Amino acid sequence: MNKDIYVVVEQVDGVVQKVGIELIGIASKLAADLGQEVVAVLLGKEVKGLAENLIHQEQTRLYV
Repeated sequence: MNKDIYVVVEQVDGVVQKVGIELIGIASKLAADLGQEVVAVLLGKEVKGLAENLIHQEQTRLYV
């Protein structure tokens, strides 16, 4: 059974909030222990540029 860990990344006025990046790091450690993947979710209008920056973080997948 797949039990991926989802992290909702908040952005305010086009700036990804630091807590989202920190949560991705923590979730990555937990996911490694559980043998699962981390999925980041970024919500908002016209956030493609922000998404490209998040791709370089530790999550396995990203949904915009």
